[in-house]
Amino acid sequence: MSDKIPFDFDEYIRQSEPDKQQKGYIWQTAIGLQDVDGVYKFAGMIRDYNISKKEWILKGKSLVYAGADTIKDTLNYDFDLEKSFDYSALSIDESLKHITGFIANMWQIHPFGDHGQ
Repeated sequence: MSDKIPFDFDEYIRQSEPDKQQKGYIWQTAIGLQDVDGVYKFAGMIRDYNISKKEWILKGKSLVYAGADTIKDTLNYDFDLEKSFDYSALSIDESLKHITGFIANMWQIHPFGDHGQ
């Protein structure tokens, strides 16, 4: 049985420094953690099955996505790293590079199911 995401992203944003708050709202939208209840019955639920799928950006190849049994631990690990990351000495370009890496990690974890899978 799937569980709702174990990380309280809204609380993380509220407790963050002001510059992290703005980035947090962007991440929340970018990685799809906004409240989507009612869109699909599985929306917002962590998948409980393994996936592979052809990605157009990879010319039809599939990533190795996180296994269903590792999603929660992997999310917690990545969010803990991000929560403690210090952006204060980074330029905007360096910050964007870091955020891009974080989002890429979320894409590869792919915690939520897709319609039709």
